[in-house]
Amino acid sequence: MANSNMAIVAILLASLASAQDLTDPGGSGVCGHAGLKEHQELPSKCDIDEYVGSHVIFEDDFTRVWNFTLLPGEMTSMHIHNYDYSFLASEPSKLAVWGGDGKYLFSFDATGTMSFVVSGEVLQPANGVDLPWTVPRIHAAKNVGTGIYRELLFESKTTTNKTSDEVKTMKKAFGMTTKSEL
Repeated sequence: MANSNMAIVAILLASLASAQDLTDPGGSGVCGHAGLKEHQELPSKCDIDEYVGSHVIFEDDFTRVWNFTLLPGEMTSMHIHNYDYSFLASEPSKLAVWGGDGKYLFSFDATGTMSFVVSGEVLQPANGVDLPWTVPRIHAAKNVGTGIYRELLFESKTTTNKTSDEVKTMKKAFGMTTKSEL
């Protein structure tokens, strides 16, 4: 019995050691290189991580909040979005985006706020917004503007892949009210 308990403890410790510490700004890998131009394909395949921002500044059972900062010419890791999210660009800039296959997809002026819902392998804009391009869940971005880019990104752990009725039921179970009930 003692040996099996020790084995379980060893497995748990190993899994904790291998889990990503998303609060560590140094944990995210960089995809591409400094000389990569806006419309070029990535020169090599990038590892995929869950760093959807620079580092986590708050997390609980319902929400994860990221600080996301890119200096001019700086690029993110190739990352995957596993949760519905919203962002607020507090210091806008122009960003270029590459897909998981390394192909350049589009560039855009990242300004204001926007929300996305995970839908299969793509991110659908929320609130009836239409975009001229498809946003894949796996992508990397580079600040191709002239200023620092800063955003706060809010991931929703509770609404991802849930219908509106499921969200309402869940909120009621937690004693929360929706706008329509006020």
